[in-house]
This record gives sequence, C-alpha cells and structure tokens, in this order.
Amino acid sequence: MQSEKDTLSFQGQSHPLMHIDQFFSLEDYCLRLMHLSAYEEAAKRASGKKVLEIGCNTGYGTKIISRVCRRIIGVDLSASALKVAAERYSGANIDYLLIDGLKLPFADGEFDLIISFQVIEHISNYNTYLSELKRVLSAEGMVIFTTPNARVRLDPGMKPWNEFHVREFSADELGDLLRDWFPRVEIQGLSASEEVYNCEYGRVQRNLREARRNSKTLLPTYADMRNRIISGAKAILPDPAVDRIRKIVRSRKRDEASQLAPRQLDSSILERYSTKDFFYRVDNLDSVLDLMAICSMGRAEEAGNSASRKS
Repeated sequence: MQSEKDTLSFQGQSHPLMHIDQFFSLEDYCLRLMHLSAYEEAAKRASGKKVLEIGCNTGYGTKIISRVCRRIIGVDLSASALKVAAERYSGANIDYLLIDGLKLPFADGEFDLIISFQVIEHISNYNTYLSELKRVLSAEGMVIFTTPNARVRLDPGMKPWNEFHVREFSADELGDLLRDWFPRVEIQGLSASEEVYNCEYGRVQRNLREARRNSKTLLPTYADMRNRIISGAKAILPDPAVDRIRKIVRSRKRDEASQLAPRQLDSSILERYSTKDFFYRVDNLDSVLDLMAICSMGRAEEAGNSASRKS
C-alpha cells in the first residue's frame, strides 16, 4: 500500500490537466459541463467572500468564482497545472499557490468559503485533509465538496476504476464521513436533462463493464504495473533516477493520447448543450451523476435563530 506522501506525489505529478476548451467527444464535453455547473452553483454562495479552492488544477473554476468573490486563492499539488492557471486564468483578486497537500500555509479561520471539487475521492488520509480545511475555515464559513457518485459507477466493494481515485462514495457514505467533522452537512446530487444524463451515465457504465472484465483476469492493469515498477525502483534507485522513470511513463502516455485523439468537437454540437442542462436535487441520490456536500459549523445560523427567539 502506498504511503500518504507517495499518494500525494502520484496525484500531483501524474493527474491530467483539465482544459475546458478542448472537447474531442460529446462525452468529454458533457463531463466538462458537469464540472462547470458545480462552480456556477458554488458562485451563488461566494459573493464578497474570501475563498480558498483546494485542488484548483488549471484554475478554470477559480476564475468563475473570482467574478463574484472578494478574493480567491487556488492551491494544488501540480506545478504544471498551476503554470497553466497563472497563464490562462489569472486575475487581480486571484492567487495560485503550490502546496504539499499536508499543511495549508494559512492562518486559522482565514476563509469564509472553501471549495474542494473532485478531490476527496483522491485522498488517502481524511484526518490530514479535513482537519486542515476545518482549521482555516471561519466560524461562520462553509465548505463545499463535489465527488463522483459511487452508486452509478461501481459495484458494491469494487475498487475505483479511475486509477487516481482512492475511494468513491455514495451519498450516505459521504454524509457519514463529513458529519464527523462538520455539524451541518447537506448532500445534494447533480442530475441532467435526459440526453445529457444518458451520455455521462453511458460513459461510466462502459468503464464499469471494462472494470468487471479486468477483475476476472489474472493480469494486472497498466496502472498497477506502473505503480509496481515505480515502487520497486524507489527501493533500489536514487530519487533522480525515479523521477526520470516517472517522466518517461508520463511522456509515453501523452504520446499515446496524442496519436489517438480525434478532431475537436464540432461547434454546432457545443452550442446544443450547456450547464443549463444540469440541476441539483436532494432526492433519489443513488441515481445522480455527481454529489455535492455543503458543510458548515452552523454557528452563524444558530446565532440568527437565537436572535429570532429573543425578539
């Protein structure tokens, strides 16, 4: 089993960069719209606030939040992702910082709103992750998480087929975890119009079927083989040599992807769909595409309720 440090290193060095303006299939486009819709939802709660984004990747969502917030700081493990963020999604009220994933370089209670989208499924140590978020959150602040819905992606007890995911959650599992840290937790689910829903649902079901087939074979997956090679190399080689192996593996994956990539999706298809095709719901959460957890300490609302009772 990988250590927490190794897991973070793998995520920071190997996770692909997110580019919201490159769509090579309708599935790819719908997935980007799904992620964008989460930022649009979060922006409704960000007006005038000081915001921290954990796992900002290339900063496309950070830029969306920056349009309404007072200030936003996007942090990530990936130096290459932050380079893109600084070049393409900068702004007067935006800062980007490289972090180690273990300790946040901020004061206690510094942020009114923290967003961490599509991150918690990558985490191996929830104590480190959630305790730091809670520490830098103001007493009246809010944390918003998004993560894939395991109910539509995995069989019970199945390991995530996404090689970068440590654990995927159902709505109940996500709520149970977060309620150990935050007194107030609301779980919502992202759904979509029938055509868009079926597009994303079909994508994850195809990956699920492939994962089922792979589980019946004795051969390890590419990701497992790669991790074994790197782990073995770390045991006998100096760090510079291990870094070179990682670069060779990443370079080969990029070359393969560039050879297989089809042409950019036609603009007429892009105009047909938008984030308006997505919506959040609080019922039937086992069937939603994605989960959103809205968490707070509840102090501001409790104070308001107390004042109302006194009046």
